[in-house]
Amino acid sequence: MSGVTSTGWPWGSAGWLNEWRPLITRAGDNGLPVSWPAASLLASLPVHLGFAQGALLRDGDQVYYFDRPADLAPSMAGLYANVIPVSVGVYREADVLDLPPGVLAVYEEKTYLETTKIRLNGATSAANVRQEPSLDRPVVGIIERTESITAYGRTTDNLWLLIAYQKQFGWLAADLVAPDPALSLLPTEAVLEAMVEDLPQAQPAAVVEKQSVEPGPVYCSSVPIRGFGQVWGEHPEIQATLNCPSGNEQGTKAAVQIFERGLMLWLEADSVYRSDPVYVFFEDGNYQRFGNLGPADPAKVGAIPTGFSPVGDRFGKVYWEGTGAQVKEHLGYALGPAQDTAGAFQQFYNGRMFWTEALDRIFILYDYYYYDENDDYIQVRSWLSYEDTF
Repeated sequence: MSGVTSTGWPWGSAGWLNEWRPLITRAGDNGLPVSWPAASLLASLPVHLGFAQGALLRDGDQVYYFDRPADLAPSMAGLYANVIPVSVGVYREADVLDLPPGVLAVYEEKTYLETTKIRLNGATSAANVRQEPSLDRPVVGIIERTESITAYGRTTDNLWLLIAYQKQFGWLAADLVAPDPALSLLPTEAVLEAMVEDLPQAQPAAVVEKQSVEPGPVYCSSVPIRGFGQVWGEHPEIQATLNCPSGNEQGTKAAVQIFERGLMLWLEADSVYRSDPVYVFFEDGNYQRFGNLGPADPAKVGAIPTGFSPVGDRFGKVYWEGTGAQVKEHLGYALGPAQDTAGAFQQFYNGRMFWTEALDRIFILYDYYYYDENDDYIQVRSWLSYEDTF
């Protein structure tokens, strides 16, 4: 990108302590003249426009989509941010923030957006994920409105989005997704052709393995307390995998039910998912999360063998009506009735911790992704639990 000569360096200003210092230094080392903004761009954008991952910015006559990693702090995210030119007609003028000329010169300019986070729109509670971009192709699973989804590409006609679903790729109808100007910047089928030829196959959720080298301590601005703090502090592998807390511990109402090969957990609505999530923990270390779908259709409730308990109302629809995850087939039958209980949870950068009074156990849920040595996308979604000895 073209830039303009710097108007000076604010050595004594508070604005210096932000992501711009290493970026401008790097740009200067490369011989690129850039201007200096009055305040931190990354710090001001979420307040100004409410974007979680990016924003629409005008530098001169060109509008760009400013893309930054959503899971990094602003001081780090700036080092990995880039900008993508946006065509006229795919954005609202009210969403564009005008910047002084040359401000965006420090960021790398790309031709398309590699990934973006999406959610189902307000009129869609759940949607099918299909094997190929067509309503005639097989369904590989179901996603719900409460889930955050990563989109990797789109069809040329913009009718379908390529998404990651349970360690495989699938296609989601674009009209079921909340509007976002970023969707038009994803690569099309032509760009994705090489990747589509070798899509990863579905496989069980990864379980965190013991590392050959003992992980070192994680330094956080705040740490968990009570039972969560004890488990987090005494198990370096959990500390290294969950990383730091991204929120405080919160009390909540809960319900649990134990099955032959796992358990189901319901939590009252929380600040992260904004709905009552139902978690299904399978004995193989995998888990699934659903919205609170409520009681099952009585016509679809099957017979309960002697010696087993009916499925609780909060879990009935997920259990009996089929969700693509074969919950009933994996869990078996309930060993006892559903129990209402007190609970607590805490969010971390790479997952969550739960506690329920009825079971008096602390559950660790890993939920994150990474790219392996072959640059393949790996989604980690697994769980384990410990007795609460606090």
